[in-house]
Amino acid sequence: MAQRQRQPQRTKLKITNGARTRRSHDLSALYCLILSCIILLCNRNERFSFFYNTKVSAFTVSRGSFTIKTTWRRDRCFRSCQFHQRQQPIQKKIVLETMVMMIMTSARQRTTLRQHVEATVTSGDNDNNHHKLQREREQICKEFLETSGILQETFGYESNRISDGENKVLTGADDAIRIQPLGDGFANWVFKVDVINSWVVKLRDPRYAPTVEKERNEQFHSFVVKIFSPMAKQRIDYPTRGYFDAFASTKIDVGPTILYRDENGIIMEYINGCVLTEEDVHGAAVTDYTTTGAQIGGRFGDGRHLCISIAKKVAQLHSTVHLLFDPVSDKDDNDIISNMLWHSLARMMDYIKTSGGSSLLQKEDLKSSSSSPVDIDNYVLSMSGWTFERIENEIQLMHQTLDDLGLPLVLAHGDLKPSNIIVAQEVDNNKNSQQQPSLHNHHVVLIDFELGGLNYRGYDIFKLFRTSSNENCGHGQYPKNMKAFVEAYVEEMRQGQKEQARDTGSHGNIFSVNQNGEMEADNSELVDLIICETLLFEPLTWLEAGVFYLFATKGDAYQKERWTELALDRFENYEISMGTFQNRVDHMKKVIRKRKSYHANPVI
Repeated sequence: MAQRQRQPQRTKLKITNGARTRRSHDLSALYCLILSCIILLCNRNERFSFFYNTKVSAFTVSRGSFTIKTTWRRDRCFRSCQFHQRQQPIQKKIVLETMVMMIMTSARQRTTLRQHVEATVTSGDNDNNHHKLQREREQICKEFLETSGILQETFGYESNRISDGENKVLTGADDAIRIQPLGDGFANWVFKVDVINSWVVKLRDPRYAPTVEKERNEQFHSFVVKIFSPMAKQRIDYPTRGYFDAFASTKIDVGPTILYRDENGIIMEYINGCVLTEEDVHGAAVTDYTTTGAQIGGRFGDGRHLCISIAKKVAQLHSTVHLLFDPVSDKDDNDIISNMLWHSLARMMDYIKTSGGSSLLQKEDLKSSSSSPVDIDNYVLSMSGWTFERIENEIQLMHQTLDDLGLPLVLAHGDLKPSNIIVAQEVDNNKNSQQQPSLHNHHVVLIDFELGGLNYRGYDIFKLFRTSSNENCGHGQYPKNMKAFVEAYVEEMRQGQKEQARDTGSHGNIFSVNQNGEMEADNSELVDLIICETLLFEPLTWLEAGVFYLFATKGDAYQKERWTELALDRFENYEISMGTFQNRVDHMKKVIRKRKSYHANPVI
């Protein structure tokens, strides 16, 4: 008699759905905790640890290589759950996520959640897909280099293209270049290209880069290639896309030299130096950046001199808004976007809304009994209170409030975070390459002007000093190095406007000036004004970042969990920082009224 094959036993888990009350939230958190502990305790011979953080209402349970971190809020439904697992099958991770998610899920949605999980488990190996995608992007980089025609031979009487003209790949030239990916590569695909053997790069005057006015004799043996991803093309149209990278290089000399650009990418010189971090700017541990004591802990000491150097570059950028409207400018006035910040937010929201079946759930979708599949990440967002409708309303609120204040627009960077700033240094083979970077004989270079254009100066400045941690979010103070930055910024702007008034007989609208081209207010008054203005933008920097990460979930499926968690974190920080926003708005209105009473024709 044939023995009947034993079927694997299936474990049944009865889960009840809690109402949106404080008690139900505590019970939901308890369910998560119990479930996590049971699973982790099953792994024997490994250390078990439990951590509870009362500040953010979060607990972390870990055992060996497996960690579950759960956070929630009493005033909203279950916010997020993170799973970190090494050397474990993906099926276990997905099933665990679903079990925890179902705690806060209505009965009519559980079936569709299970269907989504089954599809996710059978989707394939993400790591292999990631490597395959990286190889495809490198091939696109090679094709873009062939299109640009900037690689030339150093020997012979003529400079030849490295392709045979028929194949779009760099046929026969793979031994002439070395391609190295830079960064995560989701917003854009960035590569460092080293040119070896007899090949060099010469700066030319390509037809798609009119801001490169003439051929020069400079040669580059390393350069950076940035391929615009579909996400970047959704956010900014050509020819604006990449225009301000070239503008910053040729018009005001605050960015790297641009070798080539077209609608698909941009090629620029490689800056040898160090990319800045939040710790560099604040000169101390991020959690201590509001302290006034001398805390020496960064690569640039307390960060004060670094911030002064950055301020001078930013002031040079902000004071050249008049060049956009120069009659001899290569950019038509009709092509200039009135405000790049609102334009970018609108484009991202449009894409999120129209991105097929994975668009963010609307309020009516939460009440629907439809059996259509539900996206887990979007369901977490919606259950946390962040529906598409709410995000649109918050953007409109910020837009209207800032418009009412009449804050000035400058030619801004748009994404002035520390990682978009490099302290350049010369290569010196006689020196120890491990030495600490220094500002002596080095200079600050701004990179990645993708969001460059007309924008608020306060947004640029706060983006520089804002940290990714929410430890100090909404604390009502400003970083200790911000005042030194603004003081140097005001002084540089004063000098720049004097020169502009002397050379052109006109001035921009950054500060109020008299007939002699001199600013009416003294430096201390302007410093207080700009700091007050800058602090207004804390919530908006968080809101824009949340929208961007939500936008990224639609364009980068391989890291969707990561972008969803970051979006939730940024939205939560926005809520926290909004606690002081109205007080700051009221204070700004008082400052504006005070300036109007002092000056006959004030322009802030």
